[in-house]
Amino acid sequence: KREAIKDAFLYNYNEYVKYAYPADCIDLKLLTGANDPATADFGGTPIESLSSMIMMNLTQTENYANAVKVVKDQAFYTTNSSMVDGQPGTVKLFELTIRIIGGLLSAYQMNGERAEESFFINKTRTLADRLKGSWFKNAKIPVSIWNMRDQSVMDLNADTNIAEAGTLTIEFGILSNMTNDDQYRTLAEGSSDAIMGLNAYYPGLPYTRVNPFNLTTNSQYITLGGGFDSGGLEYFLKYPILLGQRDHRYIKHWTTAVESIQSHLVYKTGVNNFTFVADFDANRTTPVYLSSHLACFIGGNIAMGGRLLNRDDFTTLGLELAESCAATYDQTALGLGPYGFGYGDKSGNFAGWKYVSPQKRSFYQKHGIFVTVGYWFVAPEVLESIFYAWRITGQQMWRDVAWKIFQTIKKVADTGHGYSIINNVNDESTGIQGPQPPFLYSETLKYLYLIFDDSNHYSLDDIVFNTEGMAFK
Repeated sequence: KREAIKDAFLYNYNEYVKYAYPADCIDLKLLTGANDPATADFGGTPIESLSSMIMMNLTQTENYANAVKVVKDQAFYTTNSSMVDGQPGTVKLFELTIRIIGGLLSAYQMNGERAEESFFINKTRTLADRLKGSWFKNAKIPVSIWNMRDQSVMDLNADTNIAEAGTLTIEFGILSNMTNDDQYRTLAEGSSDAIMGLNAYYPGLPYTRVNPFNLTTNSQYITLGGGFDSGGLEYFLKYPILLGQRDHRYIKHWTTAVESIQSHLVYKTGVNNFTFVADFDANRTTPVYLSSHLACFIGGNIAMGGRLLNRDDFTTLGLELAESCAATYDQTALGLGPYGFGYGDKSGNFAGWKYVSPQKRSFYQKHGIFVTVGYWFVAPEVLESIFYAWRITGQQMWRDVAWKIFQTIKKVADTGHGYSIINNVNDESTGIQGPQPPFLYSETLKYLYLIFDDSNHYSLDDIVFNTEGMAFK
């Protein structure tokens, strides 16, 4: 089974090479190379594939050599890519940190820090130096959108979300270690420290958006999904593990946040008895029974933290969340999990929802969820949590569910030239989206591969994964 997943990786990557190399990604509709604003024309797919190729023992292949060549050929100094339409050079520090900086540092480290690949560090440093202006005028938290080309801020009034501000410590910390230059670590830790100091409705769970200059928040919304996820929770656990400091202030913050989740935001569905973490609307002081594929990382994160801190209550909760997220795949017509979904509780309430249509109520009565956003984006989070659950428990059920998901992906998402985003998991006729996300290679197929690999390879006692699936030790 592991080899079948490796074959799937190579099948997808070879199609990318055939039609799109060295572009960010393949457009599966046009069969050409395409830009991905998240990787800014720096070669997203090859760079996001490097650490997976190392784990799959593919470093002696032409594919690996060609991916390294992409790194060699890039200056990483500027770009004409646009995160904001019509504004060439606009990038997100967050995206380039987890994908490109993370991808390069992980590949260099996991492949044995070879002299012939030492240019990875110089290239990474160039990129980091061109991005560090995002901490504009010594702001504690970086701006969301940065113009890398002319070193300017797009909008001084724009908020930064918690994920963008807090998902930097692993990558910038490793860069500081490798360059013997503390400035990168100092910037990233400063942002995470600022998040810890924000006002929070529930301890450890600040609102999703913050002004980077005065640290005020206009948002009154709490979510564990997009905009919060990795920066509000995930890295507060993983960065101290990487440092080997289990009494680190970030672990204390993480523990406080999980205890708040436990006490205030965990709900069971009335149908199917699923366990999910609700959003919270402080304006209306109500939980919102809404979750997302992005939020499904949380089961694995809480279970791993429970295992590390000897908190069996955390581990149990994390495994329940992972199992419920995995079960969302069984509730749709195509067998893939939806991007967004709502639910009801044991009392028949749909808390936070002003209106739930009869069709959605009917779907919920059969499935325990109703779909709010129907697309499946080659998404890793459910498999990521299954990976942690498998490693923590060793229970065969986790491998079984992962294999079932892999079989469904092959059946439903394969265009004949690679796996694509599906527009609607309940309606095959809505078709696919063209650009293939590079994280298919760094996360989705990597976690699948590791679930079926020997658990002693890349043991969680030795390895920490960043939020893009890049491994560090």
